[in-house]
Amino acid sequence: MAELNPSACRLDATGRSEQANRYRRLSASVTAMQRRDDALDVSFADAVDVSLLREAVDVERACCPFFDLRLDDHARTLHVAVAGPNDRPSLDALAAAIRAEGDPNG
Repeated sequence: MAELNPSACRLDATGRSEQANRYRRLSASVTAMQRRDDALDVSFADAVDVSLLREAVDVERACCPFFDLRLDDHARTLHVAVAGPNDRPSLDALAAAIRAEGDPNG
């Protein structure tokens, strides 16, 4: 599984492993994923574990301030954006972590 860049992320090795596990568990609920230059949009099935999704988003907000994360609980969508090219590798790693199991679009 792809791991977020340790130099860009504030999580320690244990925290990164726990977050990767959250994404592994969430990946089975991914129904669509669209990656653009500076953004990633992920849609989840109605049956997604919303509390787990919220926890993963909260962890990302705390550890990776360069991500602009917008979770819509009702629509079961997550929009993640970065400010520019320097942060795109972290967005790529996040996309890879989320789709590692289900790989709905990529």
